[in-house]
Amino acid sequence: MLNHKNILSLTAGILGGRIFGYVRELLLLFFFGANSSSDIILLIFLMPDLVNNLVSSSSISSIFLAEIKNSSSIDVVASKMKMYLNEIALILFVILVCFSFVYYDFVIATYVTLALMSIFFNFKFGIEISKSQYFNDFKYTSLANIIYNTGTIFAVVMAVLNIYLSCLILILFAFIRFHISRKRFEYLYGTRDQIEVELEVVVISRKNFFIALTSASIISLAPMFDKLIAFEIGDGILSLFNYAEKIFILPLSLVLVPVFSANYPTLARLWNSNNKTEYHFTVRKVVITALVLSSMIFVFFMFLGEPVINFLFDFTNIGRPKVKLIIKFFNILVLGLIPNVIIIWFVNVFLIRKLYKQLFLLSGFMFLIKITYLLIVTNQTVNFETILIFNLIWLSLSALALFMYYLISLNKDNNVID
Repeated sequence: MLNHKNILSLTAGILGGRIFGYVRELLLLFFFGANSSSDIILLIFLMPDLVNNLVSSSSISSIFLAEIKNSSSIDVVASKMKMYLNEIALILFVILVCFSFVYYDFVIATYVTLALMSIFFNFKFGIEISKSQYFNDFKYTSLANIIYNTGTIFAVVMAVLNIYLSCLILILFAFIRFHISRKRFEYLYGTRDQIEVELEVVVISRKNFFIALTSASIISLAPMFDKLIAFEIGDGILSLFNYAEKIFILPLSLVLVPVFSANYPTLARLWNSNNKTEYHFTVRKVVITALVLSSMIFVFFMFLGEPVINFLFDFTNIGRPKVKLIIKFFNILVLGLIPNVIIIWFVNVFLIRKLYKQLFLLSGFMFLIKITYLLIVTNQTVNFETILIFNLIWLSLSALALFMYYLISLNKDNNVID
């Protein structure tokens, strides 16, 4: 059965985090409007997010929970995964810093470099929160959204004085989030004394961890390239797209993400314990709930999305032409809602079943398609709306590919489709 308590806990936390996020966006709009200045500030949020999407806390949690057999192996697996993540963080940091100094001017590159230092704490946070989620403790996951978004509000305010202060604020709140999550787990569960009980814990190898992490994150990473392109297309385009995306993501994150995330630990335990009957029963419940909720959100967006956007931005001074662009971007995003839900679900299924290599091949192939068409499109004179339409097509084909592969290759001996 569905874990309603965890769903409500996650929903409350995400709602709080989103409210703080919208306060940040309003402050950004109030202080800077939608222009090159706001785009630069969003870029210092975007670059760490680019890494967080590649090595997101949700991906870390998914792999961690799939690998844990019992509570006595938690710290052993966590220690190994921390080592892998530190290596990945250092490599990505060096790559993105070099990219920034080559692609942007010197001042912007220094902003990005400083902001990227937050990723080291974000990775550690992913491990600590995963340990609590094994015990179905989602309260801090909810609190973490509020803590970090509070930091981004301070970062926007500090940008009025100096953008370097904004970057330091991001690092500070990334550390606070990680530190509190670690202390919370140690206080509540203290599993360190149990490690010696299990002397031979099978820990995921570095190679398989990299494959699993890349597979889980690469599809969610690809749309981030659209934002990097938006930064280059014109002043304010990134800001306008960011506003459209925030409105689109709110109901999605409030109802769908909690349904998937809150039930993932249960599904992983059922699969690892070979309890296939209960596993398939729970899967049906989750899938039906997700489809019903996503359909309701889709209908709401189609009929009320534009009036809501008009209402929200009537109180601003960004101008009617820019509001119309936000509506255009939003409408394209809405059409990709169902493909997004399908992708999220099947990525979870592949991870639960430890089908890392299969997911890696599929996601890698789809990522190459994404990069190829972006290279072709960006060498032509196109507007950002056209790029979003191409991304919608890519999302739909990716969802179809995951579904067909699973249906044909992975579920041939099973009458129940996850």
